[in-house]
Amino acid sequence: MRIWSIHPKYLDTRGLIAVWREALLAKNVLDNKTKGYKNHPQLDRFKATEKPAEAINQYLSEIYMEAKSRNFNFDQNKIDREFKPSKITVTNEQIKYEFNHLLKKLQVRNTSKYNQIKNTKKIETLNIFQVIEGKIEKWEVVSDKIFDRFLIIPVTSEAPVRVNKQTRHPFWREICFFFANFMTKQTICKRLKETHRR
Repeated sequence: MRIWSIHPKYLDTRGLIAVWREALLAKNVLDNKTKGYKNHPQLDRFKATEKPAEAINQYLSEIYMEAKSRNFNFDQNKIDREFKPSKITVTNEQIKYEFNHLLKKLQVRNTSKYNQIKNTKKIETLNIFQVIEGKIEKWEVVSDKIFDRFLIIPVTSEAPVRVNKQTRHPFWREICFFFANFMTKQTICKRLKETHRR
């Protein structure tokens, strides 16, 4: 689940459809209509508001407006319009992280959109968010930092991958040993990330 803080105008078609669907899922969670994803970190900031259900409906309304501007046929009846506008704080470093995260995705799947926004100097957010000074939010899962804990970089690309024996994650360690004889650190990290997301 990815509920973007940055303005949806930066998203490509795939990203906009995805955030609409995931925000609708978040709405169901906050309305207690589904048992899954209740503890998902992306929902923490909405749960911290006085009225989480109203906050997610406000968020959805802003996503809908972007979709409407692109002539997308999103169902506005899925939004409860009886919400009182509010503000949720988000740090400036979180905004930078999200934008760079998006750029990496677009560089692979939509180079046209990537080239369109890559030189953006001032990153805009949705109106529901108020930007404050601070580091990346605690609820953000920074995958690259997580997986750097598991492995030691080999001396050469041909050398076997050596696993840090001090790691407290034996499950990942066993996986690393299994692949160590025929894959480099970079390839292992890629595979582990894919497994972690499932």
